[in-house]
Amino acid sequence: MSLRNSCRHSKLSIRDSAPSRGTGIEVAGLFEEILGDDSLLRVKVTGRSMRPFLRGGETLTIRRTPHSSLRRGDLVLFKNRQGLPVVHRIVRMTMRDDGAVTFETKGDALLTTDGPVDGSDILGKVSRIEATRTFDMNAAAWRAVNYLLAAVSLLRSRVYLALRSSVALLRRCKPCGANQTKQS
Repeated sequence: MSLRNSCRHSKLSIRDSAPSRGTGIEVAGLFEEILGDDSLLRVKVTGRSMRPFLRGGETLTIRRTPHSSLRRGDLVLFKNRQGLPVVHRIVRMTMRDDGAVTFETKGDALLTTDGPVDGSDILGKVSRIEATRTFDMNAAAWRAVNYLLAAVSLLRSRVYLALRSSVALLRRCKPCGANQTKQS
């Protein structure tokens, strides 16, 4: 999910300092700094990876949230492997041997997950969505909806990967009839 930022840092307002005015890595650094001060970050959605849940044009309010309070289904802002800021949904959480939690995220419109996201790369959680109406993402009803969307999204990804693997195996196998004619 691409983002166009309009940040609120206490009473200071920074508008339209989109990635076109700086690299995505610089923007991620700015987001991290704002959220690190326990300020709210407001960004405008511009990408399509979270469709149909987010269509683009919505304003997201993001706040720093302890990793221990993140749940499956939460929309989070994180730095991807290239260091770019992305908003996707948590579809799975895994406890590592060292006790740290690794998050697996996915855009609702995408077929595969982003891969493991370290807790230190998660910058914040979407707490509010403003579109034609305002949605409090911490409300019990939205938490339930987001959990179900995460489960469906992960299932869709697993089915896609299983089908892709099956097709690849079938393409490598010789037709069954060819083996029978050689043995006769």
